[in-house]
Amino acid sequence: MIDVYDIVLNFKKKAYEFYEWNKTDEITHIKKIPSFKVDSKTLFDILNHDVIIKDDFLKQIYNKTELFNKRNIKYAAILFNEETALGVVIDENGFVIKKSKLLFDEEDDIIMHYGNIDVCKLNYTIYKKEKINSNYTRYENMMINVLDNYLNKLYEKKLYDEMKYIYIECFNTKEDNVNKIYMNLKSKINNFDINVINKLKDLFKVIKK
Repeated sequence: MIDVYDIVLNFKKKAYEFYEWNKTDEITHIKKIPSFKVDSKTLFDILNHDVIIKDDFLKQIYNKTELFNKRNIKYAAILFNEETALGVVIDENGFVIKKSKLLFDEEDDIIMHYGNIDVCKLNYTIYKKEKINSNYTRYENMMINVLDNYLNKLYEKKLYDEMKYIYIECFNTKEDNVNKIYMNLKSKINNFDINVINKLKDLFKVIKK
């Protein structure tokens, strides 16, 4: 373990690259935080899935993260390998509840200065595997979720006439098979077909009025 000083983190449920941080995000200015080199599989799992980290690690990091506002975070750390770094906040039961990528220069400093320290083996369990849309931006992932959830509601409430209308507008063809409509639209949304996405955004605005 090494201590890293004076960095900023943007803790969210999902870790966003620094260039996707929003002006409205609550940025945390860290005075000091314990940091550990881990193997690539561990870092990948914690970055992309929901995990529980066992008690021994929590004891190592307890109250060691200091903020510039003189407050502490009970359980927080930086995990890194030879290529990337990740900030995590853990609750008292070991659940990783928030994550943050680092600014490029701060990430690079950690990797360059501490890349030769021993690897820390973390004892953790994956309790939920997330679907990884790593090719999409923060905005694109948000839009996929919003449109997918709205489509699901139309389908669950059996608003089939609205779905048929949407299908005609998106594909310029009539389709009466509701399951086919649902699956085709869902596929286009999850593959971020920009033409369909833009039409759905406009159509959903009209439907909700």
